[in-house]
Amino acid sequence: MPETSFHLSFLNLANCPIRLQTGVRDFYDENALRSVRTAGMARTLDAYRAKYGFGYEHEVLVHVPNGHGFPD
Repeated sequence: MPETSFHLSFLNLANCPIRLQTGVRDFYDENALRSVRTAGMARTLDAYRAKYGFGYEHEVLVHVPNGHGFPD
């Protein structure tokens, strides 16, 4: 199976509140843990807010010990 990758930019969403949720055991293959990628997206949003001084309101929830299908 070919390796796939994508880049997701939140730069254009300064005035849109964002909520990201994942389960700590939520993965689609052994090399791409969604919980790790979600935490990285939170750091990106923090950096945008620090750089531009406004916007990028966000909440990131990594549900423990759940995988996919956690209660909202």
